[in-house]
Parts: sequence; C-alpha cells; structure tokens
Amino acid sequence: MKRLLLLLLLLISQGLISLALAGDFNTNILKLKTTNSCVMCNLNGANFTGVDLSGAKLSDTSFRGADFSEANLSNTDFRGTDLTGADLSGADLSGANLAGAELTLSKLKKANLSEANLSEVIIRYVDLSEATLCNTKTPWGIDNSGCKNYDAESEDINTNALKLKALKHCDNCNLEGADLTNADLRSLYLVEAKLKNVNLSNAILSGANLSKANLSGAIFYGADLHKINLSGANLSGASVDYANLSGAKLIGANLSAANLYGSNFSGVNLSGADLSNANLSGINIDYANLSGADLTGADLTGADLSYSNLTGANLNGINLTGAILCNTETPWGMDYSGC
Repeated sequence: MKRLLLLLLLLISQGLISLALAGDFNTNILKLKTTNSCVMCNLNGANFTGVDLSGAKLSDTSFRGADFSEANLSNTDFRGTDLTGADLSGADLSGANLAGAELTLSKLKKANLSEANLSEVIIRYVDLSEATLCNTKTPWGIDNSGCKNYDAESEDINTNALKLKALKHCDNCNLEGADLTNADLRSLYLVEAKLKNVNLSNAILSGANLSKANLSGAIFYGADLHKINLSGANLSGASVDYANLSGAKLIGANLSAANLYGSNFSGVNLSGADLSNANLSGINIDYANLSGADLTGADLTGADLSYSNLTGANLNGINLTGAILCNTETPWGMDYSGC
C-alpha cells in the first residue's frame, strides 16, 4: 500500500512539474508576445506565419507541427527545441542557434540559414530545397553551398556523404568515390547524380531513384536495391555482386562489363539495357524483361532465366552453359529446355 501511495505521489509530482514547465498554451503565447521569450514552453501547433521573432529566447521549447513560414527568426535561440514537422519554409533563420534541436520532417524550403548553428541537430527527412546555407554549422560540417560564387566542384566528398546520410538527398552534389558502405538510403532521390566509383557495399537503397546517375565503377556488394530505379543509369564496370535487385527498373541502363555474379534480378526490367560482356553467371533473373537488351559476350552460366522475356535481345557470343530456360521467350521462340 505504501509503495502504491509513493508511486501515485511521484506521478502527480511529475505531472505538476510538466504542467509548470509547459504552462497554458494561451498564456505562453501572451508571454512570448510580451517578453520575446518563452523557455521550456509548450507551443505545439502554434501559428507564427510571418511573425517577427528575431532574437527571441525559445530554448527547450516544443514547437511540434508549428507554422513559422515566412517568419523573421534571425538570431533566435532555438537550442534544444522540438521542431518536429514544423513549417519553416521561407523563414529567415540567419544567425539563429538551433544546436541540439529536433528537425525531423520539418520544412525548410527557401529558408535563410546563413550563419545559423545547426550543430548536433536531428535532421532526418528534411526539405532543404532552395534553402540558403552560407557559413552554416551543420552535422556534416560548415555548409557554404548557398554562398555567392560557390564552386560546387570544390565540394568535399566526405562532407557530401555525411549530408546525404542525414538528409537522404544531396542536390547537385559531387559524391564520386564516396564511402557509403552500410548507409541506410532507402527512398533516396539522386537523379543524374555523380556517383562514379562510389562504395555502396551493404547499403540499403530500396525504392531509391538514381535514374540517369553516373555509377560507373561503383560497388554494390550485398546491397539492398529492391525496387530501385536505375533507368538510364551508367553502371559500366560496376560490381553488383550478391545484391538484391528484385523488381528494379534498369530500362536502357548501361551495365557493360559489370559484375552481377550471384545477385537477385527476379522481376527486373532490363529492356533495352546494355549488358554486353557483363558477368551474369549464377544470378536469379526469372520473370525479367530483357527485351531488346544487348547481351553480346555476356556470361549467363548457371543463370535462372525462367519465364523471362529475351525477345529482340542481342545474344551474339553469349554463354548459356547450365542456364535454366523454362517458359522463356527467346529470339528462337519459347524455350522449355530447362523445365
């Protein structure tokens, strides 16, 4: 009985402390308007659209789902704040201190983050498109991508890799030769990206869009590429061995001289792709679309091509030793030899 009473008293005291810290929502709004300060307050869902809060002291306050679009937040103290899902699009955050803030799913499109401090922030799935970052402290280092006369070609590859891991996108970034092993990059958007010789061993890229990207010489050993879009991408000379590409799109992709040994290509769309001199030995490529693909000199030793479509494909010099052809559409008709 005594333990129960102690537990109830503890819960009540914690509740009172939380209420004391959070305060009444309307009271907190009035406090902020009057003093330009509201530390450790609860302002979840508040509407600050276009409001001038420059220099405000708002550390450790909760702003989950709040609207700060087009607001003046220059030099504002947002240290340790919770801005999950907040709309900061078009806001002026120049010189603001967001160290340790939670920014997951927040919108920062067209925001001005020049001279802002975003060190140690949690910044997953954030929209930073068209945002201005100039001398901005971020989890990936000092970001000067929004400065005038910025030279994108001089970007640090390692910094870009850290940025990519944090944001799940890196617009116009140079990532050639970057080490992204074991990175979780599912649903990544990197159309026409520079990824030559990048190392993506054991990375998760399921559902990602890397169409038209330059991935020549890239390493995908053991990577999860389930339902990835690599249409029109350049993967010439790439190592894609023991990877999972089931359901992937590689329409018109260049995989010449690529090593695809032991990978899962079940249900992949490779129509019109260049697979000349590629190593496809031992791969599972059943139910795949290889219509119009160039397989000149390719090695398909022991590959499973059951129910695949090879109509119109160039098979000159191909090695099909031990390959399984069952209900396979080929230039010579339906092949049931491996059934």
